[in-house]
Amino acid sequence: MVNRLLHPGHIEHIAGFGPFRHLIESFRGPLTVQALASTIFGLYSGLVYLTPIAFLVAPARSQSVRSSCRLDIFSWPSTSAFLSH
Repeated sequence: MVNRLLHPGHIEHIAGFGPFRHLIESFRGPLTVQALASTIFGLYSGLVYLTPIAFLVAPARSQSVRSSCRLDIFSWPSTSAFLSH
């Protein structure tokens, strides 16, 4: 990212990057190109790993989803049936 995207002269042509950089630097302070690249990568990685968790937690708050999950769990055959055969 540092060697391709964040070069002076190229970075100014990326749509929305100025406000994005200002938002990041409002939290972290002025950043070098390497530090900015590391921060962007960290934000991206965090969002990639946390998004599936958010989609698992959000439906669990719904009563209909909980009851359907409960029914599915209780409809599974017991492990003793597998062991007796």
